[in-house]
Amino acid sequence: MRIRIFYYGKEFYEHLENEIARAKKEILINVYAFQYDIVGKRFIEILKKKLDEGITAKVILDGLGSRHDGKDIVRELAPYGDVIRVFRPRRSYLFRHPVTFCRRDHARIFLIDRKLLAIGGMCIGDIYDERQDIAALLPIKNSRSVVSYFDDLWALAENKRGSDPALTAIKESPQITPAVQTLISGPHREAQEIYGWALAHIRSAKERIVIVSAWFLPASELIQELCHAKARGVAITIVTPSHTDKQWYDDFRGGAVSRLLEKDVAWYGTGEYFHQKYFLVDNAWCLGSANFDMISMNRNYELNLCGQGGEMLEELQENCSALMAGGEPIRRAKINWLVRFLERAAYPIFEMFIVTRR
Repeated sequence: MRIRIFYYGKEFYEHLENEIARAKKEILINVYAFQYDIVGKRFIEILKKKLDEGITAKVILDGLGSRHDGKDIVRELAPYGDVIRVFRPRRSYLFRHPVTFCRRDHARIFLIDRKLLAIGGMCIGDIYDERQDIAALLPIKNSRSVVSYFDDLWALAENKRGSDPALTAIKESPQITPAVQTLISGPHREAQEIYGWALAHIRSAKERIVIVSAWFLPASELIQELCHAKARGVAITIVTPSHTDKQWYDDFRGGAVSRLLEKDVAWYGTGEYFHQKYFLVDNAWCLGSANFDMISMNRNYELNLCGQGGEMLEELQENCSALMAGGEPIRRAKINWLVRFLERAAYPIFEMFIVTRR
């Protein structure tokens, strides 16, 4: 079994489109953003062709992530019947269900004939052609957990009541190959498997912790455990973009940055914005759609893969080294006592509204 890793959409889409064209029975796609541009229109035409051939196809797109182009995508595929659903459309869902509206479908799933799976940070659109991201494409032997999770999201996308039922997927076998396991997350605490993986591995880390994440705003519990790991002598490296595409976010994450820099955690910021998200702890790796962020890990629907060692670990280590080489260490800044007080006070208040405890 070999996992193929892609860092730019151009190459990823070429392989994915070829695999979709070869599909014999079923195509399942779940993405946060589906854009009606050159790449998006190409995918639509491929899907139409497969639907004309009698292949089963289902597409879920998030109502917030695809807010600009969602109607165009639906218009193109709706004539084929119930093959496309929008997860919590922004206008029709927000005012009726403001709480569950904030729990977005951020997972990426490309499942072909229940034998080939692609996940990661890439959605469908021109923007992913040139922006640094990451996607994993691999053959799988057991698709039950992924199909069950997709079915849950499909049902939620049709849900008009605004409730978040417990995910059935977490009861299924998460082992998709002998060496790779799925981690499935949703807003209910018992379904937050990505958070649970991170917490357990940080607590048991012996040598190193590497966090590569486009967005970094972890729950206080994870920050505390990272500080404890550093005190035990664990080497911790964090790699993020120096600036994201949201200025307010860059300002607020200082509450996490300063606490970790005080413990002399190695933090690298890249000048170029990247969209990758993966975590390494000792010999274990975790890769997928979830940022190391309380919104991803505690509120959104996400899908990651995890495993031990192997080619995947080597690949991610090399990628991390390349990102660090193109970045600069973030130094501990001198912050006056008032700013520090506001950071420490605001962080738990923000967290209280974001993190769901059920």
